Amino acid sequence: MPKRNLVWLLALAAVGLLTWRLARRMERPIAPGPRAPRGRLDGPAEVHELLCREHYPPPPPEMLTRGTVRGMVEALGDEFSRYLAPGEAPDLADRLTGRQHGLGLRVDVVGGETRVIGPLAKSPAYYGGVRAGDAILAIDGQDIAGRTAEDIEQILHAPIGTSVVLTIRRGEEAKAISLQSAEFDVETVQGLSRTRRGDWRYVVAEDRGIHYLHVREFVPSTMEGLRQAYRNLRGDLRGLVLDLRGNPGGMLSAAVDAANMFLSHGLIVKVVGRGGRTETYEATPDGTVDEMPLVVLIDAGTASAAEIVAGALAAHGRAVLVGTRTRGKGCVQRMFDLPGGLGRVHLTTGEFVLAHDRRILRHAGSEVWGVEPLREVLPAPGHAEALARFRAAAEVMPPPSPATMPATGSGQAESPADRILQLDVQLACAVELLAHPDWMEALARRAAEVARRSAGPAKSRPAQTDDERPDDHPRN
Repeated sequence: MPKRNLVWLLALAAVGLLTWRLARRMERPIAPGPRAPRGRLDGPAEVHELLCREHYPPPPPEMLTRGTVRGMVEALGDEFSRYLAPGEAPDLADRLTGRQHGLGLRVDVVGGETRVIGPLAKSPAYYGGVRAGDAILAIDGQDIAGRTAEDIEQILHAPIGTSVVLTIRRGEEAKAISLQSAEFDVETVQGLSRTRRGDWRYVVAEDRGIHYLHVREFVPSTMEGLRQAYRNLRGDLRGLVLDLRGNPGGMLSAAVDAANMFLSHGLIVKVVGRGGRTETYEATPDGTVDEMPLVVLIDAGTASAAEIVAGALAAHGRAVLVGTRTRGKGCVQRMFDLPGGLGRVHLTTGEFVLAHDRRILRHAGSEVWGVEPLREVLPAPGHAEALARFRAAAEVMPPPSPATMPATGSGQAESPADRILQLDVQLACAVELLAHPDWMEALARRAAEVARRSAGPAKSRPAQTDDERPDDHPRN
């Protein structure tokens, strides 16, 4: 045999032997290595398995899984982070986009009868012909006698696409109106009340040139609505009330744009995240409106993005804050989708810091949180329910006729705007301040000084009370 062929045979044999040995090694079981450290979630997993195996009756596995996730989020001790089950997530997501769904009706129960206060703008009820003053007798054939207004509005907040038949009485005639629940835009920027044509009325003291804008929340359409409303302000503009009460916040970008509308320079907000990462948002002259005296109304329902706007305007002496301390929800939050149809978690991922390193977020044990008013004005006792009724009457389309407006204690019907101005002591204080520009200028300077001194680790300065106000400042 030639020598060359012998070499090839030996090489082939060597490759075959090596392949056989590797195959045998792969067939043999691998010896167990050192046991991995016990995982931090092994305990909860074993509890989950125990409950599924031993509890009577057998619990639905998805119920236990969702409960586990909810418990982990709650264990963070963060009141603003929360778990959203699948049915809960869409409503929050819709709100953040500036949309709402349902029929769009405001109702009130008076003397056991459900009366329509009115439909919301662009809602199915508005286009479907439901009118203020209609009495609702039944929903989908079911008598609603004995139900509260909240119960009925919840029923009317039906999922998108749901058909709802309302049996109403208008005058002496009973009729059925079929509506379909749908999405419609939220009017995030409102005035004090509507005109007969349905336009917003922004003036609160025409002889003094004082106007009013209410921002309900900060969504993508808020800035467009705010600028449009500002262009619609009538007559001589000598003072503006910006109402942020009950505003739950929304988008950071919308809040920054709103603050920038009234500020030409200076820090609006700094966002601090994990690892010390920061993002800074500064005001610019672009888009800033002409300067005029400005009062911002705040309360415990003013949160997050709304606190940024109020705090930034006060920190730079641009506005005087009136009302009560805000919620202290000065945090960045992100929505995370969970696998396996578990829903979502809404987690705090950072916090907002105003000028002078003033923190908004309420930390455990902290005395410095939220945004405080320079003029603390508490709501008048017993007026909350009446104010809510008249504000609902002021919001609907078209405005109620005198015969369908809520009546006063004397039985005489008044316009919602008149009653709001009579009952809302915080708004009344704002109007009184704006009527005196010299007071406003002094108070705005004081607001900036208070913001500077109340920042950092020191205790926050209490809101100014009547006893601390200079004699030349108005009192309530």
